[in-house]
Amino acid sequence: MGEKLAYFANHLNDLTVFLKDGGVEMESNAVENLIRPLTFQRKNSLFAAHDEGAASWACIASLIETFTINGVDPFAYLVANLEAIAFGHPQSRIDDLTPWASAAASNGKA
Repeated sequence: MGEKLAYFANHLNDLTVFLKDGGVEMESNAVENLIRPLTFQRKNSLFAAHDEGAASWACIASLIETFTINGVDPFAYLVANLEAIAFGHPQSRIDDLTPWASAAASNGKA
């Protein structure tokens, strides 16, 4: 019991940071709910038949879930970028193909 109380006393400032800063959430449920689909996709890749295939699946699933979290439609983004590359998008303007540039363009901010 004394060990537990000592831990609590040593970490009291960290445990009460949300009381001092109103912007800090008391719980992390919002973040956990946001990243849950991403982690499920990566866990599903454990059941792939081959290690390289599982690694590729985990990368693509992470990429697609990241698009979704940031409000970018993954299918539309991939179609637009693959078409741009196929029709000769200049390599010097590769930044135009980033997800944030795509999101800004679709929101009328570009």
